[in-house]
Amino acid sequence: MYSYLLFKSISCIEYVFKDDYSIDMVVLKEAISKDEGLIGCYEQKQSVIAGTLNISEKSVWSSLKRLSKMGFIRNGYIYAPENIIIKGGYYPLLIDSGLKATLLIFYSFLKSRSELNGGWLVMSKTKMSSAMMITRCGITQLLNRLYRLGLAKRIGDKLYIR
Repeated sequence: MYSYLLFKSISCIEYVFKDDYSIDMVVLKEAISKDEGLIGCYEQKQSVIAGTLNISEKSVWSSLKRLSKMGFIRNGYIYAPENIIIKGGYYPLLIDSGLKATLLIFYSFLKSRSELNGGWLVMSKTKMSSAMMITRCGITQLLNRLYRLGLAKRIGDKLYIR
């Protein structure tokens, strides 16, 4: 949810985009640092967010409440620390993939990490579980679903994400 809101909030800031529609990281960094890491939060009805992410409205509500308690959403602003933006701590959700809920988030996470190595990912289930805050058993189940859909393939100790 945080990545989705952060990505949408950044996409609402028109002046951070270059002519080729890529993000100018220097301008984005300046925009975030001048407002102490806060960006105007992407405003959308919870039902629309739920429909976009294919999750229930109750899940959206609980996620927003949790983000608020953790301090990532404050008075209509989303907290975007510079280290998360620059190091790529957020990732865009691949909504067009046709996946739903947790599998969508997990696949988007793996895809963003694997793009640096041409689709290959060397990451243990323990690291995945700590990064995603899901149990190792849950990671195994999600990976098995991706294998069945043909979106991931394990070859030796490496994972290939399509």
